[in-house]
Amino acid sequence: MKRINLTEILYRVVSEQTDEQRQLLEQFAEGKKTGSPPVAIRFRPASREFLHQVSRNLGISVSELVNIIIVGVMTETTAPRKATVNRIYERFWHLMDRHGLDVAQVATLLSDLNIGMSVLENRERTLDHLTLPVLEQLSSWFGVQSGWLAGEDILPVPTISLRDLWQAAQCLLPYKGAAVQSLCFFRRQHYTGQPAINLSQEMVITATRIKYINGVSIENNYFTGVIPHSVISESEISAFLSFCELLRLKGRVVEISFRKLPGGNFDSLRGGSDLLHPASCVIDENSKGHHITRQSAMWSEEELQPVRNPDFFITPEWENYLKEVMNFG
Repeated sequence: MKRINLTEILYRVVSEQTDEQRQLLEQFAEGKKTGSPPVAIRFRPASREFLHQVSRNLGISVSELVNIIIVGVMTETTAPRKATVNRIYERFWHLMDRHGLDVAQVATLLSDLNIGMSVLENRERTLDHLTLPVLEQLSSWFGVQSGWLAGEDILPVPTISLRDLWQAAQCLLPYKGAAVQSLCFFRRQHYTGQPAINLSQEMVITATRIKYINGVSIENNYFTGVIPHSVISESEISAFLSFCELLRLKGRVVEISFRKLPGGNFDSLRGGSDLLHPASCVIDENSKGHHITRQSAMWSEEELQPVRNPDFFITPEWENYLKEVMNFG
């Protein structure tokens, strides 16, 4: 007996297409309406609740959400080239939206690339201008992978698995005299009854700097690194946090924040699938649907002791490196 599952359904959709089905696929891929009657669908309780929660968070109806999912899956399955083109356009605007840029700002940002308001208001003209050199330029400005912008099946943010904290420091300070705009440390949010600091879990560190392109300021995420607790002791991390706080006090870092994220959000950040946006938005954005209070999303006082008393926790090695950095800058 053949089992009806997603793999079987998609295989048969591709292999058993009729001319009429191909025309319908082209129509809904292009957003055209068809004359078919509406269909009532009965969802299982868990599926229905999931769709209601997601649609509520997105601010759209369940019907619209289901249609977007169906069209996306069918386009990916039956028209892979068109799906790649769609991804280029969608990811371009997703990147702009994540950085809070409106159409006028995007036009100003891209004016040297001959992409103005008249181009951006038209999907096809925008796609004509999103050539590989343009995508590579955007990749450099925003700190995302150019292949992701080009529609490839890769993650948007390159991450580094750090061998030690000295490598982290070198990645944080790659530019002579340039200030780090935001430095953010993320830990996984622990549940009630679990220790506040779990040495078996990683910590993620991100760093951004401000770039000005044609007078438009963008926050460039130039570093996302994973600090494995399994190879780095808590005392070493305490010394490194003290070093970072002293950098802030000396003006080399504008702001430092310490956040906790739910498991799924943390894994997305660690893996490079989550596009970063300014650190001030992280708690509010990632708290939606998780019932996270601002207090529970912050580190505990115990975890923040190296930042509260940096002169006490910093080691001679990190103190010497701090002097070297300040003299170099």
